[in-house]
Amino acid sequence: LSARIIFKNNFTGFNDEAKHIHKKFEQAKADKALNTIKAEQMTSDLQELKTNDRQNIEEQKKINTRLADALQGIQNARNEFENITLEKKEFENNYLPTFLDKYKLNSDKIVSTLAKQIAIFSFVADREMWKNASRSRKIMNFFTEIGALDNMNIQKYMEYHLNHQTSSDNKGENAIKFRKKLIDSINKISIFNTKISKKQQK
Repeated sequence: LSARIIFKNNFTGFNDEAKHIHKKFEQAKADKALNTIKAEQMTSDLQELKTNDRQNIEEQKKINTRLADALQGIQNARNEFENITLEKKEFENNYLPTFLDKYKLNSDKIVSTLAKQIAIFSFVADREMWKNASRSRKIMNFFTEIGALDNMNIQKYMEYHLNHQTSSDNKGENAIKFRKKLIDSINKISIFNTKISKKQQK
């Protein structure tokens, strides 16, 4: 998720100022909806009076008054929406820059920590898998036949596997680009795993 979406959906939900602005927005929306219904009803009542040729002037005046009140209520709600829009803009100007700075700082730390943990898990899994694989005669014979026995690990196996496939699916330009990107990613993990291994040996 982008930082702005998190700011909008999460941060504002816990900020008292933002909650107050949202409450006013919801109230203005409800007022507009209610007065719109009233205005439509008053308009319908006036039309009915005219259709039935009822010359009840006093009744028409009452309806016109209520209609005017409803229309004024709609206009007031629109004015409130404009004010709330300005308040929201001011709120963002006051809080968003600081939020984005702190979000980036914390997210970078979290991503870095996760990357290290993933690399550690990858290293351990890689080491244990090939330790177990080395006990299998069939697996060792296979790697001996393809000349890839020396210091075999996931990285080297994937490089061999991707570079020596002969299927037609692997001949397209997109497949070649994907293969290169995947190998590059594996290499990055391998570099980090090497660093971990050296630290464990110290």
